[in-house]
Amino acid sequence: MIDINLLPEHLRPIKRSPLPHIISIALLVGVLVVLASDYLNSMREIAASEDELATLQTELDTLMVYVEEAEQLAEQKGLLADKIEAIDDIVSDRIIWSRQLWNLSRLAPPNFWYSGIRVVDRQFRERRTDWDRDREEYVTQDTTVRRPVLEVSGYVAPERGGADVSPLMQAAEQDPEFSAMFQLEPPTFRDTEFEGYAVRSFTLEFIIEPGASHD
Repeated sequence: MIDINLLPEHLRPIKRSPLPHIISIALLVGVLVVLASDYLNSMREIAASEDELATLQTELDTLMVYVEEAEQLAEQKGLLADKIEAIDDIVSDRIIWSRQLWNLSRLAPPNFWYSGIRVVDRQFRERRTDWDRDREEYVTQDTTVRRPVLEVSGYVAPERGGADVSPLMQAAEQDPEFSAMFQLEPPTFRDTEFEGYAVRSFTLEFIIEPGASHD
């Protein structure tokens, strides 16, 4: 059978090619494939990064144990250094009293003898200059401090017409070793009797210099 289209040319339906639709669909599919590939690659990279992060976190946790141990060792080292320094200070400042008792015996003239040797605390008035933060200037004021004192008491027998305490005082002040640790304060003495003999009793006080300590 033969079909004859009797419609005028301008009324006849236009036959369109499917090629543009095919190309559009192909491009869309290509774009979707590229997007899907990029998405999968991104997911793989994220998964790999997460695995690497987990591995690094595990290594970090392991290293933190050593870091904490190192910090503890450093802290213990600091404490040990402080203790060593304190011990060195104590040892360097400690007064060897057996040595000082020997010095007192060595310094005493033949007509002297001791009745008591002890270390006591005494109050002293001192003038100190300190920085006043409120006034922003140095302020000098008197203050009371307690300091250790070596108290030496005894007797001196008359010799060549009198009982004089000065020889022991001079010997103590002029002896380099003893005077480096002990500073003589004004003495007290009085004339008295000892077992029926006229003698002079004395009490000498020596301020223990700062930095020295006693057992």
